[in-house]
Amino acid sequence: MVQKNKDNVKEKPVLFGNVSKEEYLKRKAEVIKPVHKNGKLKFVKQSRHYKWILSPEKNLDDDVLQEFAKAFVTRMNQISNYDLVWQAAIHRDTSHPHIHILVNGVDMNGKEVKGFSKDVIKNYSHEVCQEILTKFCGERDTELKRAARERRFTAERWTEFDQTIKDYMKPANENGFCGFIFNPGNGELKTRLDYLKEIGLAKYEDNKYFIKDNFEERLRIYGKYNTFRDAEKYVSNNSELKFYKAEMGEIQGTVRHVYSMNDEDVWSNGLVLEAEDGQFYYVSSFNPIKHKSGSKIKISQKKTAEYKEQTVIQKIKNDDYEMDRY
Repeated sequence: MVQKNKDNVKEKPVLFGNVSKEEYLKRKAEVIKPVHKNGKLKFVKQSRHYKWILSPEKNLDDDVLQEFAKAFVTRMNQISNYDLVWQAAIHRDTSHPHIHILVNGVDMNGKEVKGFSKDVIKNYSHEVCQEILTKFCGERDTELKRAARERRFTAERWTEFDQTIKDYMKPANENGFCGFIFNPGNGELKTRLDYLKEIGLAKYEDNKYFIKDNFEERLRIYGKYNTFRDAEKYVSNNSELKFYKAEMGEIQGTVRHVYSMNDEDVWSNGLVLEAEDGQFYYVSSFNPIKHKSGSKIKISQKKTAEYKEQTVIQKIKNDDYEMDRY
């Protein structure tokens, strides 16, 4: 639960939860992970935890935020049939106060917590938060609703405005900006198009907006991997950062930057790879990445009888491979 710029935070966060920090640390859900090193396969034990970040629109007092966190965990218990063991902290080092909740991989009854479904993460959890905050604070006022809508104009994710833009797009051309819509006037659509132009997904010529052919794919990646946009600054040679997928096969290159979920504003682990052919890739990883900038690595997708298909990141050293499976 580290904070960005934590040295500048005068009032340090206080941990709270349903157990003490010491009791939390005693409970471990040890899962077996395959690790390849020096050409040999080993199985190691790792602890499992889950993290939720709750960020209300409104600036609320700490006591309200604590009750919000407790109510949220209670609802998660109800739908998951767990009695979750958790610790939380309130961070006020950004423009929006937010809560980090860390959930142990073992619940109060010793039952292993095996995660939450995509539907719970993407839909139900949002509905629960809205319901709890409405109960605590009342309905959103006009100002909050207006601010929320305005934020969607500059959201780095797929929005309802983008679906409308897609409906207006024309067939692809040879310039990389595959479709266009006529000047939409001065309304909300123009505001969104101007932002797409600002982040390089559209351009404006001859009274028309031309849209990048892969703008939907890029926006959906931005929404899922919040470091992808930042990773684009490490790209050189006028290349376009690509998201690594299994069908791309094995790729060798040099690590240019590593992102870790231990950082306050990072949602997923990942790295920027400069391939031998000069192309740049963003490689997402479920587990923390041990390799540092400058490391020579190769990446691939492999499937074994015991494990589902997964990204394998291998460090190249003296013609040997020190392999870590992620």
